[in-house]
Amino acid sequence: MHTKTRDAKKLRGGVRAVIACIIAFAVVFTQIKVEAFAEEVVKYWDRERNEQVTLKTEDVTAVTDGMTTIGDANSTAPKWYVVKGDVTVNERINMAGNVHLILADNSKLDAKKGIAVLKGNSLIVYGENKEVTTSTGKIIAEGDNGDAGIGGNLSKDTGNIKITGGKVDASSKEVASIPQYGRQNESGAGIGSGLRTGDGGGSPFTIEITGGEINAKAHSGGGIGNNITEEEIGTIEIKGGKITARSEYGAGIGSNSSDPAGNIKITGGEISSSSFRGAGIGGGDEQELDSISTIEISGGIVEAISDKGDGIGIGKCNKDIEHEPKAGVFTTGENGKAIIKALTNRKEQNTDPKLSKPTNIRNRVNESSWKGIIFEENIGKVYGDHELGWDLTVTDKESLIVPEGTVLTIPEGKTLTLNGTLSNSGKIRKFGTITDEGKVSGTGKFLNTRYDKPVAVRDFKSGKLTGLDANLSYVITPKDGIEQTVNNPAEGKTDIADEWFGKALSIKVKEDEGKLESQPQNLSIEARAEAPEGLKAEKESVSGRKDGKITGTTDKMQYRFSTSTEWKTCSEGAVISLAPGKYLVRITATDTAFASKSAEIEIMQGESIGGGYWIGASSSQKNEKDDKNKTENTDKASAPEKASAPEKASAPEKAEVSIEAKKGKNKTATAKISEKTVEDTITKALEEAKKNGKEAEKISLEVKVDMPKGTDKVKVNLTEGALETLTSEKINNFTIDSPLSKMEFDKTALSEIKKKSKGNILLNVTPAKKLSKNVKKITGNRPVYDISISYAKGKKNINALGKGSIKASIPYNLKKNEKADGLYVFYLDKKGKVRKAKGSYYDKESGAMVFNTKSLAVFGIGYTKK
Repeated sequence: MHTKTRDAKKLRGGVRAVIACIIAFAVVFTQIKVEAFAEEVVKYWDRERNEQVTLKTEDVTAVTDGMTTIGDANSTAPKWYVVKGDVTVNERINMAGNVHLILADNSKLDAKKGIAVLKGNSLIVYGENKEVTTSTGKIIAEGDNGDAGIGGNLSKDTGNIKITGGKVDASSKEVASIPQYGRQNESGAGIGSGLRTGDGGGSPFTIEITGGEINAKAHSGGGIGNNITEEEIGTIEIKGGKITARSEYGAGIGSNSSDPAGNIKITGGEISSSSFRGAGIGGGDEQELDSISTIEISGGIVEAISDKGDGIGIGKCNKDIEHEPKAGVFTTGENGKAIIKALTNRKEQNTDPKLSKPTNIRNRVNESSWKGIIFEENIGKVYGDHELGWDLTVTDKESLIVPEGTVLTIPEGKTLTLNGTLSNSGKIRKFGTITDEGKVSGTGKFLNTRYDKPVAVRDFKSGKLTGLDANLSYVITPKDGIEQTVNNPAEGKTDIADEWFGKALSIKVKEDEGKLESQPQNLSIEARAEAPEGLKAEKESVSGRKDGKITGTTDKMQYRFSTSTEWKTCSEGAVISLAPGKYLVRITATDTAFASKSAEIEIMQGESIGGGYWIGASSSQKNEKDDKNKTENTDKASAPEKASAPEKASAPEKAEVSIEAKKGKNKTATAKISEKTVEDTITKALEEAKKNGKEAEKISLEVKVDMPKGTDKVKVNLTEGALETLTSEKINNFTIDSPLSKMEFDKTALSEIKKKSKGNILLNVTPAKKLSKNVKKITGNRPVYDISISYAKGKKNINALGKGSIKASIPYNLKKNEKADGLYVFYLDKKGKVRKAKGSYYDKESGAMVFNTKSLAVFGIGYTKK
């Protein structure tokens, strides 16, 4: 008995041991499988999609030691390659076709003689992750014998290069002599063109950098540089990354020695660009041709320094040159946000009178429209309203100036470190950090205190937000919607707008001259229930009786006449004794739910009883009235007719004329309204009125502009004489009607335009371009027009109309899934923010959105689902 028990225990123990082994094996096998599968993918960071993308290993080729050709010259399809671990190639690597190169973490590609990207081929470099760290993959590429570190070969045209991530160390070695070309002590670019000789080379191409850490240097080529020809210009575009670019005789970023710069556009990144004799950013030394390109720096933090040339402009010129070459146009873009430090270290004046002294920024034709913060020497200046996008340190040798009429904003999370001084004559808004505020001087405003966060409350029954301060103004923005300003809400309450229901609201106290805007209160507004169903209308039995009905109601509903503001409680079953017209019916609000959406019900008028009798009159009354009418009619018929004076028109007489526009440049329909056209049209209208027995005191003039086929914008030239006539006493208003828009100017608006202008006036209606993502989301594919009035051949704009007003309309056909009351007109303010035009509505009869405005701007049509 005991023996059996012991055997059974041994058996159970053995089974447990076997099971444990199986489980352990399964765990180990699973881990092996997971690790194996994990190695079968390649990852890279896609900056355009802002996400890490995974590729299968079979779709990617590994770069190996000694591989001198990467890609497929016979195909334009993307070919993917990856660098893993340390890879060394002793000869120059040739990129063939469309190459996408991934630098895996902890990898290094050492290209001993650089990387060739020649005309017709392209290279895009990716890092594995978004940020650059100590483990980020790296390329080391050193060009020799006139070849670029990455880019063109000696006298060979260059292809396109794009760097989105990873670390890139690219240089072109100075060569003492290139005997076949008689060249000495020269090089190609660090990234860009190879050395150009008399045999050609330097065809324009594109270098684009969106991320990564780049160190590019050269001797006579640009650190990051391209050659240009007299016919074509290449482009360098930097959107992000940390970049150090240096050249001795070429530009830090720009062209190689002896060449003017191609187009340069910088919208982001941390950039340090310097040269000994070339420009920090711009042309190389001894530039021979005038530059016809543009240098635009609208974003990022950018340093441009030269020892002998311009900070931004051209390099040092040879004294034997026939004339000093021109620098490319420098601009900061429409909404520049860059921090720029431009400096030349050369202080002495050139001895040759043909040559001017090197400057920090040479081309200043656009200085009045510069935006951002620009340091020249040790003095920085804020141009336009600027919000810091980067931390900024003003050194102990520097000073920063905020001029009158300018606003400097330090947002949350950003720091302005003041080791030097800040002189404020404008306004400083401090949400973030300013170290040592004691170094801020001047008479400007310094706002550093915020209003308290609002504590608004939903009131379901009234459909209002309550708990606001009647002495303050608020900015309320629904998620994915348009912000609205509520000024001094009466009793601390404001109606909840239709477009706020079912949305999360951001509510902030608006900034004023005393305090900064508050932190936002986030408040969700519940959606309204759908409109009640099953309602029916019964018309009047007889006209005037006012006995119409709405049936299908309950005592949990409310109704009101469409033009009234007073809601009344419905009766159970039906609402009776109603006059003809449109009514709204909704479910009544409760303590926890808003009133529902409204159903629109129309009660039709009953039929009239003939003879004009009132309802309820007796037969004898009708006969007496009939006899009286007959008598009166007889008397009138027998009386002699008297000559009557012309009737004075109570409304302005309408005068119309059509003008056929001509097709001009860029699909523009151009039309001219002359003084003669205006006067002839007015005269004709007055004569017609007189023929009809009217004496017109005022004229309402309308000009219809017919646009020819193939045009999508309109330009109307209103001559000075025509405007003079339009502001005379006999004109009441003036309308220009085109297929794009209809604009009715009142008399005050016309007078304001005349007062502010000189010479002919141009009215332009143009489809708006370069819209932000938010605006595109709001408008969809509905019309958006830039409407402007200008004079001096379009060089000077008139934006505000004082107390004048324009009644405007934009044609629009309702879509199947749209309701008229969901449409609205918006405009873009000076900062490009979307603002809702008050009182806009859809006119079904004309098929257009109608609105009033006192200023000119970009106007578009938006929609809120009801």
